[in-house]
Amino acid sequence: MTKIKKDLRWFLFEEYQEMYMKEGTDMHSLILDYLKNYSQLYKNPLIKIGLKTFRTNYTLFSPLSKKKEKTILFQNGIGRYNSIINESSKKNAIILGIKTSAIWDFISKRTMYYPVFDNVYLDLNMGIINNNDEQLQRGIDKLTEVFEYLNPDVVVLNDDALPPSRALILVSKKLGIPTVEIQHGIYQAKHMLPTGKYSDYLFVWGEYFKNIYLDEKIRDKKAIKVLGFPNELRIINNTGNPPKTVYYLSEDYEHYAKDAEDSLDIKIETIHQLHDLCNDLGLNFIYRPHPEEDIAKLKSNLKNIRFSPKKEKLITSFRKGDLFISFNSTTLIEAALHSKICIQLRYYPYQTDDFEKLGICRSFDNLDELRIYLKKLSLTNDLSQFHQKVNKNYIEIPSQNPGTKFLDLIDEIL
Repeated sequence: MTKIKKDLRWFLFEEYQEMYMKEGTDMHSLILDYLKNYSQLYKNPLIKIGLKTFRTNYTLFSPLSKKKEKTILFQNGIGRYNSIINESSKKNAIILGIKTSAIWDFISKRTMYYPVFDNVYLDLNMGIINNNDEQLQRGIDKLTEVFEYLNPDVVVLNDDALPPSRALILVSKKLGIPTVEIQHGIYQAKHMLPTGKYSDYLFVWGEYFKNIYLDEKIRDKKAIKVLGFPNELRIINNTGNPPKTVYYLSEDYEHYAKDAEDSLDIKIETIHQLHDLCNDLGLNFIYRPHPEEDIAKLKSNLKNIRFSPKKEKLITSFRKGDLFISFNSTTLIEAALHSKICIQLRYYPYQTDDFEKLGICRSFDNLDELRIYLKKLSLTNDLSQFHQKVNKNYIEIPSQNPGTKFLDLIDEIL
């Protein structure tokens, strides 16, 4: 495994940027903006009071909820994996964050929340933004105190690349606590692996991703476990009723690609062409933005395009849509896993895996080929004939629920 340098700022922030710069991509401003935006949120007095209240509640109620089991400490982003959190609550599950269901989670499952955004992460973020080593060290010292108080047996991460995750890894190593990263998105075989270097263990979605890490000689076999897809899946039937609905699942290349403006122009032109194609075939077309996209800017350039509602959940989009199109979005693969008909449209001038060769969904390189396929879809009342199952070697679906498989793997490593 790659050794951690002594320079704190380098490990928390700069090293990840250097990796991307070698690929010609500048992530520096994007991550700084991310840190600044969240720091402003953490400074809000009402939010600070709310977060402090949850920490107080942990102190008051954790003795009542403690079980004679291992304590699993989750980074905030893992909270979206309901099956994993629900099963882990049979042990002692603590989430370093907060979500709207936190009170109900404690009442029903005894899942505890201990948010550290306003105290620990604020110092870390501002230390990076201000290039202040003392503030960075203060954040690490505070996080060490939190870990010593919570006393976890294992720490589970959403990634091992961004500053909060790197801080969790640094303190865990200092205290001798094993760390696990759960793969959070798809990785391309011919691209740099963006994460997975520093955690002690890596839980991946399938053998395909395990082999990528082994081929790159980043990890050894003992450190990589196949968890499978970490969320429970639901079969959502396609209605096939006219008019059928096509969702475009967007990505945000214009935020970090070296030719950002060209990337945006290509996207806008392609979306207009897709919209017109769907309109000609009597198909509804809906654009679902990526969370990091500039919606106002997009809407000014896509005035005749229908956007999905701002707060529409992904599962709602899956229920409403009959067909989903994207370049290489993880969300497209999620749609395929939920039994939806999916298409990869490889229109960007960037190297990407061919989803059809991987056994995920149909893949097209141009709109002329896509038009022929969409016409067949538009004329049928039986959409099931166009659906294909995702190759289990690419993404494994746990025979148990994901939470049970997760706990089995945790028991293996502790």
